[in-house]
Amino acid sequence: MAIGLPTGIYLTGELCGGDGNFWLTGLGVVAGSVLPVILTTALAGDDDAEGLLIALWVTLPIAGGVLFYETFQNEHAPPGPAIGFSVAPLNGGFALGINGRL
Repeated sequence: MAIGLPTGIYLTGELCGGDGNFWLTGLGVVAGSVLPVILTTALAGDDDAEGLLIALWVTLPIAGGVLFYETFQNEHAPPGPAIGFSVAPLNGGFALGINGRL
């Protein structure tokens, strides 16, 4: 996992035209693994938490690697307008937003 996951994320990003950094992608995988490691240690032996732990181990390291690859790309944002969408958790729900650049 320590070698294959960042390599797969990096090569996929490069094949799709990205220009990220392999080592920062690996750092993102490690950062995404912190919470699953802590919870796996804290919930050791708890059969009810097994599904949650599997879900966290499958999603968070990949999300961390992709996030770091995309965030630390070597290319600058292209000039011109851009629009994006955001989601933020709130107490009892979530908020949706639209952001942009001119």
